[in-house]
Amino acid sequence: MSFNGSGTFVINSTGQPVVTGTVISSSTFNSLTADLGTGLSTTVTKDGQTTTTAKIPFALGLSAAAASNFAAGTVGLPAIYLSTDTTTGLYRIGANNDGFAVSGAKVLDIASTGLGITGTLKLAGATSGTTTVIATDAVTATITLPSATSTLATFVASTFTPVMAIGAGAPTSYTTQVGNYLQIGTAGNGRVFFTITVRLNVAGAATGNVTFTGLPVAARAGAATERNSAAVYMTGAGGLGLTTEQIWATVAQGASVVDLWTYTGGTASAFSVGALSNSQQFNINGSYPI
Repeated sequence: MSFNGSGTFVINSTGQPVVTGTVISSSTFNSLTADLGTGLSTTVTKDGQTTTTAKIPFALGLSAAAASNFAAGTVGLPAIYLSTDTTTGLYRIGANNDGFAVSGAKVLDIASTGLGITGTLKLAGATSGTTTVIATDAVTATITLPSATSTLATFVASTFTPVMAIGAGAPTSYTTQVGNYLQIGTAGNGRVFFTITVRLNVAGAATGNVTFTGLPVAARAGAATERNSAAVYMTGAGGLGLTTEQIWATVAQGASVVDLWTYTGGTASAFSVGALSNSQQFNINGSYPI
């Protein structure tokens, strides 16, 4: 063996080292060249002919004049990891798509469409903040800022499914049933802006006061109910005897229900129907404090 295990090359073949007066011998010379060959064969060639058989420690890091290529790796065994953390590091998810795993689970998804985060993102060094939630169609991430008071507003943009609730009976099916909302701020200092579009397919035998449930965030308890905070536009009124301007909506404090009202002579009354048509559509938009 030509290396001593600590990186020092040692000539340990028979007949070495030679001394003055040593007879030139083919066996001694061949033993030396064989030892040298063994030592050279354990080195790493710069042109990539050899593959390392063990991890190589680099005291000053790695430097490459050109792009480097690594194996794809997997979420359970990343291609690039540090020390003995073999399940934490960088790996390839697919074409133009890399991931970062921690303990064998993906926490970052890096693609041409953007950065996906699974879990909690903590922003160190921020001057103020609380938990901030960001939601999209498919991804929800939580950002936690370090201090107890917040100047960074929560921003949530997402969808919900509104359901028409009536005093007696209910529509049996809908053609359209869509809700969208934008939340700015957190409970106690925030506001929700929303839109509801509901078109009936089969109205059923529904009568009584009309409300819509399904709002994902309740109105602030203790806050004054904001009347006229949402306008209702109705098509297919079909014998209700009301104009668009006579119907308004509010969200009661502490609740996540949209109540409809009629105003006659300045007096508000719960919007009640005796019958709904199959084609009737309600378009509601407004806002309320949370």
